[in-house]
Amino acid sequence: MMSSLVHGLFGRRGRELPSLLSRLKGNAGQVILRGLSKRAYAFEVLEREAALPDMGGVYIYARRIAADAGHAAGQSANSAGLDLGYIARTANMAWQDAEHERRGHFVGHAFDVVLLLPAEQEPIRIDIERDLIALHKPVLNELLRRHKPSEVS
Repeated sequence: MMSSLVHGLFGRRGRELPSLLSRLKGNAGQVILRGLSKRAYAFEVLEREAALPDMGGVYIYARRIAADAGHAAGQSANSAGLDLGYIARTANMAWQDAEHERRGHFVGHAFDVVLLLPAEQEPIRIDIERDLIALHKPVLNELLRRHKPSEVS
């Protein structure tokens, strides 16, 4: 019952997504992140250079850091050893990544991974995005907020 509920929430391709993502070149595994609501979300960790899939979801641009190095540099290191730089949602990750690249949003931020949580339905993406931003407060979300959501997320 729960399995069918989860697959229903994440769309008709729910059963295909984990296997599709695990086959992507540059997949570095999974990481669990929590939002302000305490809900846990399992993100696929993809290398920044990887070709990203043309699917909807919530995504995070991040860089790997050692927990002690992050604290020494005054950064907030999370238990996953990642510095989360930007959290957003999109209907097409491949297009969105190209758009960020074209606009130069992340030049100089040394993001080496993209975290991706597939979700076909926009209301679910909005809820997850808000939950994560509320807790993690990524710096670039503040800096890029003057852009319309259709331009950035």
